[in-house]
Amino acid sequence: QNKHIRITTDLVLSTDRKMVPSPSGCPSPSRFAPSPRKTRAREAVESSAQAGGYDEEVPLLVAALPHKDATLVDRALTQLCELTLWQQPNQREVAELGGPSLLVQLIKSRLRFVQHAGSATSGQQFTGPADQDVDVQAVLKALNVLMNLSANDDLATRIAAVPGCVNMLVGLLSHAHQPLAVYAARCLINITHSSPDAQAAALNAGILPPVVAMLLGSSPSPPPASDDSYAANAKLACWLLANLTSSHGSRTREEVLAQPRVVARVVHLATPGSAQAPVVVMACAVLANVARHSPRAQSALADAGALAALADHLGAPGRTQPSSLVLASVLQALSALVMDHAANTAALVARKGLAAQLGALLEARTSPFECDSDDSALVLAAHCLVHVLGHMLCNGGEGSSGKSATAAAAGGAGRPAAGGPDVVDGRASVMVREEQQAHGGGAEASSSGQGQAVYISLSAAARAVGVELPAVLPMLRKDSSEALSPIQAAELRHQVSHVLLPKLRSPNFRAAATAAACIYHLCAACGGPAAREARRLMADGALVAQLLTNCGSGDPALALACLAVLDVLSAEPMCVSVMMSSGWLQAMMPLLGHDDALVRRWSERALCSLYIASGSGKSPTSPSVSVMEH
Repeated sequence: QNKHIRITTDLVLSTDRKMVPSPSGCPSPSRFAPSPRKTRAREAVESSAQAGGYDEEVPLLVAALPHKDATLVDRALTQLCELTLWQQPNQREVAELGGPSLLVQLIKSRLRFVQHAGSATSGQQFTGPADQDVDVQAVLKALNVLMNLSANDDLATRIAAVPGCVNMLVGLLSHAHQPLAVYAARCLINITHSSPDAQAAALNAGILPPVVAMLLGSSPSPPPASDDSYAANAKLACWLLANLTSSHGSRTREEVLAQPRVVARVVHLATPGSAQAPVVVMACAVLANVARHSPRAQSALADAGALAALADHLGAPGRTQPSSLVLASVLQALSALVMDHAANTAALVARKGLAAQLGALLEARTSPFECDSDDSALVLAAHCLVHVLGHMLCNGGEGSSGKSATAAAAGGAGRPAAGGPDVVDGRASVMVREEQQAHGGGAEASSSGQGQAVYISLSAAARAVGVELPAVLPMLRKDSSEALSPIQAAELRHQVSHVLLPKLRSPNFRAAATAAACIYHLCAACGGPAAREARRLMADGALVAQLLTNCGSGDPALALACLAVLDVLSAEPMCVSVMMSSGWLQAMMPLLGHDDALVRRWSERALCSLYIASGSGKSPTSPSVSVMEH
């Protein structure tokens, strides 16, 4: 084995190598991995990976991990750190050869030596010669490889299932040697991301106390935003809390809510100017997840100042506007805080200049062909907040009952035709109210109905809030009266089928939600005949089927993004038959009883959109008759 393992000097890793989530400095939808460093060997590995094969040295390196020669093991770990960096063929081969289990065993055996070298007191670090201890370096490199492997979405679940892995990583969060705790936190972020089972295992292993300690730090008062050391720990702690609170059934939401210091610190980190952008994004995610727990949680967070802190991001005077990613996270948290909550809605709407601020955000990011995925996420989040506020205001500030309702259209002189002049996101300005039952009577198609408004179009909701929506954009910068050319249609189909649909299938929930936001932006931000044709082209069976699958993923944020797309596609009459043949109705009906109120609301919206688009059930064979029967 010594003869076959070729170690080159340019592959030796420095012990202070930094881990970065993304070049932009903001949290990436993907996982933690070290920043790539170009070498001749790395370029060769990339060429091999592009060819679909793994590096020929990977099996020999994995076989060396249990070797008794510490020098040999150290060299093998050094090269595995490099070869598993974003190289999926190498990552898969290491996993197939049992690499994760060998790494866990190696870390456990070396930790017995490491722990004698430092104090067990939290917050202390190794100094002097102990930093160069060979066992410390071996554990750090093994954690580095484990982090690289867990950055692969397909492998993260398998790594979490390795016996003793989660418990070991949770134990390292409190280790005196700070680099070990940081690497362990990054591994746990990767394996608890998009995995309710891994989240439950981490909770059972006692992850919350060390995460809370990492969040609060050693000082009773929040450190300044310029404190880089605390900012790094705060980002890791908020990211872990965001993962652990992402599932609706997670007990972490209640446990976070029960700790006022934790709530106060998260609210502080979400306040403008209190933390760096990546920390704000993660803090907003925690607030959004906890707010979805219950109306009591919404009230408690508002009382802690969350509503005011988040709203300050929208238009703080004299302050540089935050990035699209930060604004999208802020709007998502605001939607969760005001959803069906009359007091929070009233407090937010009462803020001076809110409507103008929301309109300005949408005006600057209208075209999906000139924006990145963060802009698409911002458009979706802004539309969501406008819908939630408009729904409450149109219902006199009263929240909906949360029950599914048989729909009846109400639109003054009648239901406007789809694609008419009053269309902004593909839907007419119309409301759908709960069916009024009087002496066994049927649906009342009148604007004077007294039932709750289940469906409110974007234009109607915007008018209720006072938001001035941007002008309708022509698809692909074409005149709105023209249809798509064959080349443009092919380009759009390629973008959806070969770029966005594969991302929608990702096991990484955040990556899939980002892809859904991009599709929503394509569907909703354009108008005219070209846009209607574009929605028809996008509504193929494969896309609809994947959207429906993602709705049942268990992740509320992903379900909401996919339902928003289905809502827009369902409103297009030309898409109705494709939606129905894809099992749309059967998959949608269970979502009406979803635990998350936002998911329930958007499933109702999608049902009402299809009901309107299919002709209000006038034909005995129309899909809306099936909706009524259900």
